[in-house]
Formats: sequence, C-alpha cells, structure tokens
Amino acid sequence: MTTDEALRFLSEHQPMPDTKVVPDQLLLQLNEVVEHFETHLDERCIPLLLNVFGEGDGHGVYQMVGFVIRLFSKNIVVPHLRRSLSNPRRSIREWSAEIALGYQHMDLIEPLIDIALSEDDTLREIALLSLSRYPASTMIPLLQTARNRPMNQQARCDLDALIVKLSSSDERPAAVP
Repeated sequence: MTTDEALRFLSEHQPMPDTKVVPDQLLLQLNEVVEHFETHLDERCIPLLLNVFGEGDGHGVYQMVGFVIRLFSKNIVVPHLRRSLSNPRRSIREWSAEIALGYQHMDLIEPLIDIALSEDDTLREIALLSLSRYPASTMIPLLQTARNRPMNQQARCDLDALIVKLSSSDERPAAVP
C-alpha cells in the first residue's frame, strides 16, 4: 500500500460505518492503512485519522489510530484534534476526547469544556478526566466561568466535583503551553 492509496482510503471513509454493520474486509483495510502510517509517518493522515471513527470500537482498530496519532508532535496534532473535538458526530468527539488525554494544550480546553457540559455521560466523563490533568491554576477559573453556561444537573454536579478536586489537590501538573 502506498501513502497516496492510504490517504485515499481514509478520504473515502469519513467516518467508517458503525462497527455493528461494517464489513470485516473494510476493517482489515483500515487496519492496513493504520499500520502503513505507523511506519510511514505523513502528517496529512492526521485529520483523516481523527475523523475516521464510526460508532463502536472498530474491533480494536480505532485504538491503533490513537497510537499512530501519538507518534506525531503535539504542535502538528493539536490544531486537528481541536477541530475533531468539535465534530458534530458523537463517535468522532468520543475518540478525539480519548486521544486528547495525551495532549494537554490550551487550545484543547474550550472544546473539552464544551464536551464536559454535554448530556452524554460517557463523553462528559472522558472530557472531565482530560481536563483534570491540566494545572489547577489554569482550570479552576475556566471551570468556574463554565458553570454559568446551560447544562443539565448531572453535568453541573460533575463540573463542581472537578472544581473541588482541583481546589484540594496538593499536586499541580506541569504548566500547559
């Protein structure tokens, strides 16, 4: 498989079909594409990989997408990750939030807060976990401001719990660029 073929496959599968109905052959092809980019790094694949996630787990292939994304530098990944965190498709936001766990960067905070205020419990938990890894001095004022935005009761409780956790933390994560 060439890089151009791999990029073309990704372009044609934005996103992949739901895992429940995706043909095995299509997942095998995606796996081949992911393996290709693991050994042939090409930053053109980043936005395509971040938007390939269909509903479900891709039978393990989606986890490998996250691994390949992490091979690229933060400066290259973050702008694409910021956009995928705001994608209207739930599956893309979910996987992007999981990937964001490894990228503490100021540009990701706002889309993660947006996800943390959502009514989707799974998405909210992932986003809150990611936000909890940022320095308390950065996050507490932003989270307190976010409290003024519309959200359901569970999101408000979860946000308040994170504020309390960060406020009482003795350890402060490293500064975020």
